Amino acid sequence: MKTILIILMLFCISATSAIAQYNRNQQIVAAEYFINTDPGEGNGTTITGIYNLWEVIINVSGLDVPVGSRLYVRFKSSNNTWSAPRCIVPKEYFTNSGASLVYGEYFINTDPGRGNGTPVTIEPDKTINLYNMPLKRGDKVYFRVKDSFNRWSPARAATFRFKDITKADYYIKRVGGRVEPTVSMLMSAVNESSSVFIAYKDSVPARTNDTVYVRFQTSDHFRSKWYSAVETYPINVKEVVAGNLPTQYALSQNYPNPFNPSTTIKYALPQASQVNLSVFNTLGQRVALLVDGKQEAGYHEMNLDASGFTSGVYFYRLSVSPSATRDLVPTSRDGQAGDPSSSSGQRFTETKKLILLK
Repeated sequence: MKTILIILMLFCISATSAIAQYNRNQQIVAAEYFINTDPGEGNGTTITGIYNLWEVIINVSGLDVPVGSRLYVRFKSSNNTWSAPRCIVPKEYFTNSGASLVYGEYFINTDPGRGNGTPVTIEPDKTINLYNMPLKRGDKVYFRVKDSFNRWSPARAATFRFKDITKADYYIKRVGGRVEPTVSMLMSAVNESSSVFIAYKDSVPARTNDTVYVRFQTSDHFRSKWYSAVETYPINVKEVVAGNLPTQYALSQNYPNPFNPSTTIKYALPQASQVNLSVFNTLGQRVALLVDGKQEAGYHEMNLDASGFTSGVYFYRLSVSPSATRDLVPTSRDGQAGDPSSSSGQRFTETKKLILLK
């Protein structure tokens, strides 16, 4: 008996938590339950969970609630207001005493008949755990059990609802506190059999120890909190400004080469420029973004730590565009810098090979 009650309560409580009773700018900060008699707001039994979100899922297990008793659950919002209690009434499946549960099964949407569902294991503590069910949005999964007197319980349904995530954004907080503008990310396509969504963005210009913040938005326009992660790109930057500025753009061969695990890449900027320095594998996939932003005129060095890379051949490419009105140096056919007076406002791009041997 206790097994079925726990299963029902878990599903009912989860369903209750998904129904918001607050304005969309409020978050759920606490939850509690009581049985039969209301002890007053804040005086019930506290329910643990992950709060401070607009939607939470709570699990209450191990309750031995007598048949006919009423279990109430309520939630507290961030404006210190409690919701109305939601009631769950446990129902008795079998009227006899002394019987035990010997079999359980589930089916999705359509009843195949008693004994023809998918068998489930009833644990020694009288609970049932289900994993990897082939559910789609809007499906209803039904459970029923059979006792040692060969009597079946009614099939009880629980509807699984998936929240579609339709948007993701990120922003970068630089070392030193400067905050970059918020940027939208790309989203994976909806999978009818999964609630997992992937947000991605190529060429995120994060540097070592920058903090990247990401948040998500569902199809009904609710937003998550900002989640943060500290960027751990193995990149160190060293800028050397000599007495005389370089007269042309140049990308030097990395040194040492071959290398293990780190190497230095040097390049020269005759004027302030927008610079992108990236590392690619032999498939053309970017594996590291070393620089993506404005840099002043001078001689620059980048130290690439490739401890997390596999051995092999890689390519690094320097792409420069003007950030002032001064002429750029074009690239000649052999990949070397051309005459500064021969072009105005063109991009400078050069690629070189590096070899990692471990």
